[in-house]
Amino acid sequence: MKPVVISIFLLSLSLYDAAVLNCYQCNAKNNVTCEQTVVECQEGEKCLIISEELQLNGTFPSIYKGCSRNIPCGKTPYSRATNDVSIKFSTKCCDTDLCNANFYEMPEDVAPMGDTCPSCYAPNTLEVCDPGNNTIQCRAKSDRCFVFAGTAEKPDGVAFNFTLGGCMSSLTCQLAPDQLVGFTIFNYTVFVCTEHPTISPTTVKKTEE
Repeated sequence: MKPVVISIFLLSLSLYDAAVLNCYQCNAKNNVTCEQTVVECQEGEKCLIISEELQLNGTFPSIYKGCSRNIPCGKTPYSRATNDVSIKFSTKCCDTDLCNANFYEMPEDVAPMGDTCPSCYAPNTLEVCDPGNNTIQCRAKSDRCFVFAGTAEKPDGVAFNFTLGGCMSSLTCQLAPDQLVGFTIFNYTVFVCTEHPTISPTTVKKTEE
């Protein structure tokens, strides 16, 4: 009977080991590399790499490695207000020990195929910006129009108030501020993300009033 009990115990240990991964962990703002340590993930989590690129008065790459943190894998969420103001991500997961040793990687932009949204950006203010007749074409049919006003810090450490409106993938609408890597949002006064293609910052402003 003892050999059977020992076999069951050893099997349970092997199943536990298979369910828990060791992954590289690091986080770097305004950089494509980071100094890695090893962390043990929770059961069911995968190893993850997030590459993030902010375009705002320059291009700022950031990278995160670690456990999957309930972030969808194999996705490229994005947000774009103008051709010069955008943020996009690449998330990659793997399910073997220390498999997230790869480097920063940002896929090429795809050709826009979605609806258009009102487009504007205004720094150093929390007053909702007015797009006038400016629009931007979204990347996919499932993308949404958004309006945002708040306070944030760029990966280079510059904090500022800003407001913007444009296109956003539906996945980006669902991201929590602490899931961003290099672009830190401290707080916001306006955030509206809708499937309706005619939403505009002007409409949001009138609704607030």
